[in-house]
Amino acid sequence: MNIRPSTPQVLRDLAEELNREVMPLLTDSTDQIRLHMIMAVLGQCAVRAGSEIDLMKLETADYRAYSDAVATVTGDRAVRDETEAIGNAADLTLEAVVAEYTRASEAFATALEAAMDAGATDLVERGEELLRKRIANEQLMAEVASAGR
Repeated sequence: MNIRPSTPQVLRDLAEELNREVMPLLTDSTDQIRLHMIMAVLGQCAVRAGSEIDLMKLETADYRAYSDAVATVTGDRAVRDETEAIGNAADLTLEAVVAEYTRASEAFATALEAAMDAGATDLVERGEELLRKRIANEQLMAEVASAGR
């Protein structure tokens, strides 16, 4: 017995309960499809809940470092201001981490644009690599959620 299950485990257990107890009661195929879709969303939420804060903190650090490098090379004041506004939230609540991640994402976008405007090819390539990494993280989380069904 797990006295204090994690959020991912609660979501997985809920999806399993729906599958075991509710699905057999449904005779309409449309209702069955709806329930499968709900269970898929629960599975995706379970995957995200288990790693979302960690991924956002890692990406925030990458975006901060990138924005700082662009501000240093280009001297762009807007990039410097946005980089300084990111902060470093010690608060690990989802709301605080999302706010910090949002500021970091904005700084990153501004920095990438400044790097492109400055013709700083190496910084543009580094920014594009960060974009590819972000997309890969999103795809990995979606694949793990799908495989876990």
